[in-house]
Amino acid sequence: MDVQLHGLRVALDRLGTDRVRARVSLAGSRAGEVTLRVQPEQITVPPGVTVIRVNPSRLRLVLGAVRS
Repeated sequence: MDVQLHGLRVALDRLGTDRVRARVSLAGSRAGEVTLRVQPEQITVPPGVTVIRVNPSRLRLVLGAVRS
């Protein structure tokens, strides 16, 4: 997934991949293939940095069954 960011050069230069996170909800999901839409609002970045675009905007996951 590519995330296009905007901000002051000093803020972007200090930005590591560990500071950019996507938050998605798997609530109600079951085992099998799941396609999630990821929007810029779901990407967490430090203050002074803005998310412009997420590409691709859909994320396909394969979920396994939870064993108890």
